Amino acid sequence: MQESEVGIVGESGDADDGQRAGFGGHNRERNRWPRNVLVGQEIIAQRALLFTKAQPKESDARQIGGDDGQVKRPEFESVQVRSPVLSRIAFSTQTLNNLEANKTCIDAGNCLRYFQLNLFTIKIFFMMHRVLMIVGTVFFVALLGGGVFMIYKFRHVRQFYHSLKMPAMPDGVKTARVVSGGDRFSKEVFYREPDLGLITDIRQNKNHEVVIVGQHGAAFLTEDRTLSKKVRFDFEGCSSEVIPVELGSGSFLCRGSWNTDVTLLDSGGKTLWSYGGSSPGIDDATAGELGKDGLKGVVVGLNGGGGVRLLSSDGKELWKQEDGNVWHVEIVAGDEKSGNVVLHSNAGGELTVRDANGNIVGRYVPDIYLANFSLSGWRDDLHLNKLVAVDEDFVYVMSMQGRTITHLRVPGNAGIAEPKGTPVHFSKNTPYYASLLRHYEWSRSLLYIYDEENQLVYDEVLDHDCDALHAVPEKNGTEYLLLGCDGSVWKYSQAKK
Repeated sequence: MQESEVGIVGESGDADDGQRAGFGGHNRERNRWPRNVLVGQEIIAQRALLFTKAQPKESDARQIGGDDGQVKRPEFESVQVRSPVLSRIAFSTQTLNNLEANKTCIDAGNCLRYFQLNLFTIKIFFMMHRVLMIVGTVFFVALLGGGVFMIYKFRHVRQFYHSLKMPAMPDGVKTARVVSGGDRFSKEVFYREPDLGLITDIRQNKNHEVVIVGQHGAAFLTEDRTLSKKVRFDFEGCSSEVIPVELGSGSFLCRGSWNTDVTLLDSGGKTLWSYGGSSPGIDDATAGELGKDGLKGVVVGLNGGGGVRLLSSDGKELWKQEDGNVWHVEIVAGDEKSGNVVLHSNAGGELTVRDANGNIVGRYVPDIYLANFSLSGWRDDLHLNKLVAVDEDFVYVMSMQGRTITHLRVPGNAGIAEPKGTPVHFSKNTPYYASLLRHYEWSRSLLYIYDEENQLVYDEVLDHDCDALHAVPEKNGTEYLLLGCDGSVWKYSQAKK
């Protein structure tokens, strides 16, 4: 008998037409591997289990064609395995041990049947192994990429990073005091009502009433400080700012936060609707008219990837645009072509301008990371189309394009603060600028007043949480400054000489 090799693919028509290739021409089994076994790289496998070369010797008494018709067990030699799956099988120590222990693979036919019975289980094992390797690799790459991204971002978000650390209160702000300029300005109580909670907005209405809005209610005062109306809100309280609005039957808007929904209330303090924004969480909201047509609505900025959204006067979502961590939003007068536009900050510390449909018409990178800001006038321009922002050392006044108009020194400030600012004419011909920095985590506030040359002329540390600043005109052409804190409003005037 001539030596015959068992290869990786059996020939369906070999020897003669009535026989299969390989040992045993009448076993009615094809000597070919399942069709889903692919031919892959060429690997030399030691002690290969499937593909063997039988070597009967003529002098052996157990040789085929001898007197007793017995077959000598084949010796296993190194062969070429061309399937990636089978190459792994050939190197499986457990499979080798099982074969040697059970003495199952005594000829190529039995080897074939053995592996046909066990190939599915082995393939499942290696498929699971491959899946786990892929998942692990993807996870590692995502983790590595996320780490690189965070390192890159935190180079530009130093303010936000420090705010997460919640530093201890610095010694310089622990004690309430007038640091400098106490002889230039006088201070007195303008209005006090603890039921209002933290005062978050002060402005004058069309009737020249001073409207004082707190987290729990609002008070309306005539020019002689007589209380004309008081409103109590019908919910437990807004943990964010509450502002007066003109939005259909809505008169007050709770701007919302992570733990407070955006809420519109009527003139009597009754809730009209609330909007939670689902899982991303609220960062901020404001209300007003947008575009040339004066579309009224509420613009909402959301945390995470929630983006920015516009709600109708009845709280229905009109559009949604993607962005990350929309920290603060405002509606600002644009040019004659666009009308009022949306202005907001984001996770990148950028300043973004959007039209009435939410489309980006401008995106700018200020000199500092921009998170919290407020609207302000500057000098004799009282239009609220300037921004006030702060870092640890300076208050920045910016244009709508993020360009720094000026920066003002804030000695004693530390950590993150929520800024407010307004021009105020304590005298007819001298424009001052007042800036309030709120440190709510310490229940402390810092008030700075600058003269027309941007020199600091007044510096005060208040042991109150203060969140409102407004200049009120008087009949003689001068103005006084109102500062809203927790349950009280303070009045600042130029000291009489």
